[in-house]
Amino acid sequence: MALSLPDLAQRADLIMRGTVRQQTSEWRGALIYTVTTVEVAALFKGVFRSGPIGRTVRVAQLGGVVGRAAMPVEGAAALAPGEQVVLFLLRNSECPGEYYLAGMSQGKLSVVGRDRLLWAPTAPLWRDGALHEPLARQVTAGELRDALRGGR
Repeated sequence: MALSLPDLAQRADLIMRGTVRQQTSEWRGALIYTVTTVEVAALFKGVFRSGPIGRTVRVAQLGGVVGRAAMPVEGAAALAPGEQVVLFLLRNSECPGEYYLAGMSQGKLSVVGRDRLLWAPTAPLWRDGALHEPLARQVTAGELRDALRGGR
């Protein structure tokens, strides 16, 4: 389902800006999850249990590769080590201190400049009664601030 930035801000338990540090994939029962560690630079909404700014959060996404087994998931966000991101996160009630992306890849914005972000969902989105191909678009810092104000 297609979500707007204000929708994401309202749904998210935690909204943060940070740097992707590392990723690992692991089996959880019969499913593979990729867990990404993100160092927090700024917190816009919520409180996380790991401590103050500069600490890390764990972001789990369904899918990944473990050994020779691969589990691709359409709509998962690509998070690359070293990448600067703004993330809209939902608390994982089954694993304290771990989060999921709100709206899958919709919950990730890449920082591409001082006041610019790239919002690039990776799978078709349901909107107005039909599936639409995702469109990447630039988001300004002002648009992000406005969305955050609506989500508090």
